[in-house]
Amino acid sequence: MRSLVTPTHRPPPGARLLALLLVVLLPGCSGDDGGSESATAASDATSDASVSEGATTSASSTAPTSAGGETTGDTTAGTGGSDSGASDSGSGGSTSDTGEPAATCQQDGDCQLVDDCCTCDVIGQGDDPPKCDVPECFATTCSAEGLVPASAACRLGQCHLGPLPCAGPVDCAQAPPDCAAGTLPSIVNGCWGACVPARLCDEVPSCDGDPCGPGWFCVETQSGAPARCHPTPETCGGELSCGCLFSFLPEFCPASCAEQGGSTILCEDGG
Repeated sequence: MRSLVTPTHRPPPGARLLALLLVVLLPGCSGDDGGSESATAASDATSDASVSEGATTSASSTAPTSAGGETTGDTTAGTGGSDSGASDSGSGGSTSDTGEPAATCQQDGDCQLVDDCCTCDVIGQGDDPPKCDVPECFATTCSAEGLVPASAACRLGQCHLGPLPCAGPVDCAQAPPDCAAGTLPSIVNGCWGACVPARLCDEVPSCDGDPCGPGWFCVETQSGAPARCHPTPETCGGELSCGCLFSFLPEFCPASCAEQGGSTILCEDGG
């Protein structure tokens, strides 16, 4: 009796070859997928790095611009400050009344005119004029402000600019300038000049409205002579009265005076 032996099943040769190919190829495919993911990650990292670098570059390029702006601003401010300082300095010395106490005097020769590129003022003879750092200018301060002809005068014991011509014949067809309150048109060489402070004019239309301003008083007369401005003497101590004006009376009134209230004095000269 024959024994039956079941033969062992073996895959065909082609199947084994396919299996081997799959074993070889599968790691390669897996490697390709990993490489692709790595490449994607690297690309993302590169992109992030690029963005980060771009932001850094942008910040770096903004910083110099900002710094440059600050420098420019500082320079501009400095220049403006300098210009402002020069302007302030000029304006501070550009008027005939600088706010300093007027020098005392007994006659015109006791006073001297300071008329340069910075100042138009009258000081005591022998006093040092204010320093001016501007060596040259197109016109002196007095001329630039229309205070011509400028002169030094002793007026009621104080050194001031001499009266400027604001009344008299005008020989030109030019219309007078439109002057602001407290100023009057001057007359230069027979024609209208600049508007000047009324207190500096040789006469004013009237004493109404206090035309002379602080530190000055206005004199009107019974005889109807033109009204005039005069500086208030130190002897008045800020309180205007005929008593404090008594020693100076001959300069503005040949007779006696009367107080009219405010800053007006009446010269009682008959009339």
